[in-house]
Parts: sequence; structure tokens; C-alpha cells
Amino acid sequence: MKQYRVYHVLSAAGDAFYYRVLTKRALLSDFAPSERATLVVTEITEAEWDTIHFESGKHGFVGLKTLISINRTGRIGEMAFSKVQSIKACKRKEADDFIFYDGENHDALMAFCLPSTTLKTRKGNKLQISTTRGSFSIAPGMYLTKNSLNRLDSYDKDEFEQIYDIAEKKVWVSAAE
Repeated sequence: MKQYRVYHVLSAAGDAFYYRVLTKRALLSDFAPSERATLVVTEITEAEWDTIHFESGKHGFVGLKTLISINRTGRIGEMAFSKVQSIKACKRKEADDFIFYDGENHDALMAFCLPSTTLKTRKGNKLQISTTRGSFSIAPGMYLTKNSLNRLDSYDKDEFEQIYDIAEKKVWVSAAE
């Protein structure tokens, strides 16, 4: 099987190009013979693929690894250094609330989901949750989150732990509990 390589090509004008080709000669054919002598060509290792991103439309970005995975060959990206921007990360303004469904706390989970409709299913102690954005079911051992817009989402234990850090929050509970 032929092994493609990924190269970063820096032109004398300061532009950067990214190629996915079988040989270095294939990428050089894109440039005039007079330009070839001034090019700086560096192979990009697979470990670096996640660190390079390209603009893809207004305020959108796509990673080099994604472009490589769709089997494009030849020139797969380019950058003009005068236009390089940093990728912005976003952070929620408020913390999401969550509840763990242990299979016994049906009433607490139903109250948590309000104003959405929550019903017990006939199979395996699951709950069916119907929201304005669609329906989904939750099984024992799963987490349910609610953001500041009252949108619900469910996660298994591993997914929840990858996304969230748990912080203490004081809440009022009724004396009957």
C-alpha cells in the first residue's frame, strides 16, 4: 500500500502551503522552476496533524487531520501569514446542573426535566424524555444535564467525566425529603 506524506511548503513570499502527496516531487510540480529553489519544504509528522488548523468559512476552522482523513491529495490547504488568526475557545457562562439516574430516583429525575415530559418505558427501567428539540431515553447509570436554557442532554459515566468537573452547589430542598 502506498504511504502518503504530508508536507509544509513555505514560499519566498511568506505563504504556507500544505500538501498530501506520495513523493516530494509531486508537490514541486505545482511551482515554477524558478520558485522551486526558494521553497522551504518540511515533512509534517502524524503527531503534528492535530496542531494545524485552517479557516473554513466565516469564523469556522477545520483541522489538518480532518482534511487528511477525507483522502484529498495534492494541495490540501494554504495560509497567508498576514491572515493567520487564533482559534477561539468558548466557555459556558453558567454551570450546567446535573442529576445521576440510578434506576430508583424516577420522581427526582422527572422533576429535574420539567417542563419536558418524562415517562417510564416498558423496557429495562429506562425513562423516555421528550423535549422541544427531540426525544431520547436514559438508562440507569447515566447522567442528565440541564444548561441555563433548560436544554437537556444525557451522558454515560465516561462521557460525563470527560466533559464536566463537579462543583458543589447549595440548593433548597423540601423538609419531606
